[in-house]
Amino acid sequence: MKKTLCAILAVAVIGTGLVSCTRKAEEGYKTVESKTCNYTFDCPESWTVSYTDGMLSAYNPDDLSKANVTAFSFSHGLEETPSAIGYWETYKKQLEDTFKNVTQNKAEEIELGGQKVAHADYTVTIGNESFDCETILAIYDSDVYTLTLTQGAKENYDSENYNDHSDEFAEIIKTFRIK
Repeated sequence: MKKTLCAILAVAVIGTGLVSCTRKAEEGYKTVESKTCNYTFDCPESWTVSYTDGMLSAYNPDDLSKANVTAFSFSHGLEETPSAIGYWETYKKQLEDTFKNVTQNKAEEIELGGQKVAHADYTVTIGNESFDCETILAIYDSDVYTLTLTQGAKENYDSENYNDHSDEFAEIIKTFRIK
């Protein structure tokens, strides 16, 4: 009888462990998984997700502001693996070379899922339009993983179409995982 009870308890403990390893999205959110890279994140259920050449994009199709969240990964190409906040300076330089007018508002190291990542808040101006961006940079082995919110800039927005998705992005950040 004791052996049977122990066996039942062992199966229950193992089964509980397996269930807890599979994370389900919170109510109102769906899990988005890259087909070619090793990351996932959750976004609101009503958002549309598109896959393009290893990049994921999620956006609210009913939002005229055209805000979106993108995720992709690439090799950092360095001999030594940098810290995420250290790599932010390299990434920022690439943004400045591409867009010419990038203003960093804040860059800090935060912890996400037990790993130190860079969280940067910046504005990109292209012609007469400005965009507020938030980026999470995570370094894992030789790869850089990015998760970015791009939306119209608060100080330069069309009030009829502007929606601030910063709170939703904060929730998305919490679910960003490298597999």
